[in-house]
Amino acid sequence: MKQIIRFRWLIAAFWVIAAAGLFIFSPNLQELVADKGQISVPEGSPSDEAQDLIDQMSKDSGQENASSVLVFHDEDKLDKADKEEIQQVIKELKEKKDDLGISNLLNFNESKEIKEQTVSEDNQTILVPFDISLENKDIDQAREKIYEIADDTSIDHYVTGQQYIEQDIVKNSQEGLKRTEIITVGLILIILFIVFKSFVAPFIPLLTVGISYLAAQGIVAILADTVNFPLSTFTQIFMVAVMFGIGTDYCILLISRFKEEMAEHESTKDAVIATYKSGGKTIFFAGLAVLIGFSTIGLSTFSLYQSAVAVAVGVAIVLLALSTLVPFFLVVLGKKLFWPFHKNAAHKESKLWGTAGAFAWKRPIISLIIVAIITVPAMLTYSGDKSYNSLEEIGDSYDSVKGFNLIADSFGPGQTMPTTVVFKTDQAVDSQQDYQDIAKITQRIAEMDGVKQVRSATRPTGEVIDDFLLINQTEKLADGIGESKEGLQDIQDGLDEASKELDKSQPQLQEAENGVDDLMQGTQDTKDGISQMQTALSDIQNGIESGAQGAGEIQKNLQTIQGNLNQTVSGNKELVQGYQQLAKQLQNIPGAAPLASSMNQLNSNLQQTVTAQEQLAGGINRLSGAVGELQSGLNQAGNGQQQVVGKIPEVQEGLSQIYGGQKELKQAFADMQSQLNELSSGLQDSVEGLKQVNEGLTGVEDFLKDFSENGNEDYVFIPQDTLNDESFQEGTEAYLSEDKKITKFEVILSDNPYSTKAMNQVEDINNTVDSARKETMFADSDQKIGGVSSTNNDLQHISNEDYTRTAILMIAGIFIILVMMLRSLVMPLYLIGSLIITYITSMAFSEFIFVHIFNYSGLTWAIPFFAFVMLVALGIDYSIFLMARFNEYKNGDIKEALFAAMRNMGTVIISAAVILGGTFGAMLPSGVLSLLQIATAVIAGLFLYAFVMLPLFIPLMVRMFGKANWWPFKR
Repeated sequence: MKQIIRFRWLIAAFWVIAAAGLFIFSPNLQELVADKGQISVPEGSPSDEAQDLIDQMSKDSGQENASSVLVFHDEDKLDKADKEEIQQVIKELKEKKDDLGISNLLNFNESKEIKEQTVSEDNQTILVPFDISLENKDIDQAREKIYEIADDTSIDHYVTGQQYIEQDIVKNSQEGLKRTEIITVGLILIILFIVFKSFVAPFIPLLTVGISYLAAQGIVAILADTVNFPLSTFTQIFMVAVMFGIGTDYCILLISRFKEEMAEHESTKDAVIATYKSGGKTIFFAGLAVLIGFSTIGLSTFSLYQSAVAVAVGVAIVLLALSTLVPFFLVVLGKKLFWPFHKNAAHKESKLWGTAGAFAWKRPIISLIIVAIITVPAMLTYSGDKSYNSLEEIGDSYDSVKGFNLIADSFGPGQTMPTTVVFKTDQAVDSQQDYQDIAKITQRIAEMDGVKQVRSATRPTGEVIDDFLLINQTEKLADGIGESKEGLQDIQDGLDEASKELDKSQPQLQEAENGVDDLMQGTQDTKDGISQMQTALSDIQNGIESGAQGAGEIQKNLQTIQGNLNQTVSGNKELVQGYQQLAKQLQNIPGAAPLASSMNQLNSNLQQTVTAQEQLAGGINRLSGAVGELQSGLNQAGNGQQQVVGKIPEVQEGLSQIYGGQKELKQAFADMQSQLNELSSGLQDSVEGLKQVNEGLTGVEDFLKDFSENGNEDYVFIPQDTLNDESFQEGTEAYLSEDKKITKFEVILSDNPYSTKAMNQVEDINNTVDSARKETMFADSDQKIGGVSSTNNDLQHISNEDYTRTAILMIAGIFIILVMMLRSLVMPLYLIGSLIITYITSMAFSEFIFVHIFNYSGLTWAIPFFAFVMLVALGIDYSIFLMARFNEYKNGDIKEALFAAMRNMGTVIISAAVILGGTFGAMLPSGVLSLLQIATAVIAGLFLYAFVMLPLFIPLMVRMFGKANWWPFKR
């Protein structure tokens, strides 16, 4: 310290030059925050991987795009002229799409389906969704280019989207920072004037911390620009609040101790050395606790939390300035530091804390009850509900929020920021089955509670294509089956009639078969007659040859022969008539035409035989007439007889052939009878089969009709010929990558995508998709879920893990510091316990204000983390202030040591709490909800700790443990 005092002017000059140089030459921290300060999940998170895949779907792979919606609105409804104006804007956007980097723009006039999705039912709002490239421009520049075109219309219009809202949050935070900085400086000055009753002393903390802040801001900017040091919209505000808060607190401690030491020392330099010898140790450990607290944040995985490490940089710079720059002011100014009341620059004890300490010591039970009344109900009612709604951060004064709210009111909140499910497969989506798999997953998601709509390659507008609806296809199939039933009924009736006709023809066939039997018998009789005639003719021939018979005997024999022959001819004629009648009957029988032809051939042969018999009868007549001439013409008769006898074998052969033909005819009739019986039986079986088919078709028809009436109306089937349809392929482009290996599903939720319900539904969607993708082309691919809700879901998991890790490490680090400083294991335990009680109570108080009074859905999700870090890291300072002073008197009576410490440090701690509370109170006009909530929690915690826990709870603990306060070390 002596060397620091010796080179004080050189050190002061170095500080001024370093701070000015860093301020002038370092990068602009606000611009870096705007560029790098957006809240994002760590790489490798599901939502981050999903966004990477979506970016790859762009034709310009790797190019960042912003999903945008241009919202047109008129409370009096959009008329025809308004729509023409909007159409003109769309036309101009399309004409300049290459220059603007616009793609996937939807025009409400292009199709009925698009119109249903982009024109509200009340006709007050029209949406124009599109993607815009951020290549060579930032989100603000992209927004300006859109407004340059849209501003040509008089209709109210707003550009919105997730990235526009995030950018507006950054803007709002930067504006809030400017207000906070001004208010912080003004508030600290006022409080310091009151504390020190001096016009000089208040400027020492401001100058010291101000120079430290400029230096720290420059260092952080350089680190962020060169090594990607984490930044967020909270970085600068937290640096201002914490650096000015603890910097002023430590200055108050040093200046107050300087007051005490000036009364004990003649020399200002000696007083400064004594001040740092006693108070410096306290500040070192207090600053080290804060430094460790904010440094442990660097072990978080979430960039937003990591960004608070900048506060650790600021704390380190402040501690360095307190050790090197403040001594300059103390030595140079001395008692003038307290002008114009420097004559009364004695340190004053705190009557409030002295009274509170005495009360807690005398009435520990009542003190404990007071503490319990304040803290226990709050801790029991604290639910810990968190909100992830970024829109609440900035209110509805920004166009991005106005546009989102209009979409939420007219179309549902999920339309602007859908949850996306993305797959990447090795094989391209190409076949009918592949598209059917997409339809299956789409349907499964659409059936979930809380899902309003799903857009995919098979549902580009979010609605099922009518031609794909199975219910419509089943209706058509049912109609076709009905027509088939009618045709089958006609066939059944025809077969039944044919069967009946065959049954009717059975008697006729039997009669024909019996007629054939008669014909066969007649033929046999004829053959027998011919044989007899042959015998007679042989006898005649023998008689002629022997010449021994007389003319009378010959005459008699000839008459016998003639009678027999006439009988034969008559029989044969009847046989011919019978065959002719049979042939006519066969012609009327279906399928018997070949048999009828055979019968006609047989009749022809038989007719020839009859003709031969008639010729034979004529010859016999002539022979009988020539009996008288027998003797003279015996030789001639013998020759004629020889001819007759020679013809008889031919006749017999003909009759044999006829008989064989008759046998074949009879067999044919028998076979035909059997076949016709089989045919009739088959026809009956066919009729019965058709009846069963008809009944089955009736059952199918009834099922299809029942399915149409009661089945799932949204179940789809993709016909094969659809894949070649040009309009269908165009509709898939927004949901399939160019190589068709990345597939996207957009899930429109019923709830606000920023809501806790929507966030919690991400896990349900993931589980549903995981189940639905089995036995599909996506079975071997892991789905990635993106969008605001998924991002918030990732944030929840990450923030919970970081919160637990940071809390453990911070408490462990602070515990070690307290053990080292206080030489005790007991005091650190109840000091940290008191801070935890204070934290939970202050969070409950904040929750009561913002949730139960202002009706927010919960405290902003980052509040528990930052409130814990702030309260524990900053609150432990006051514990160190008090207990370090208590340890200075540990060799005396415990009670008196505690009372002395409380009286001496009460004013310092209360002033420090007021100042630190004031720096956080400067956040209240920032307009950023999360800052309001953090400020409320920290202010509530600081005042609870300064006015309840430290003056009532800590004395109670000290009394209870007595000498064991320093266990296991020596007192």
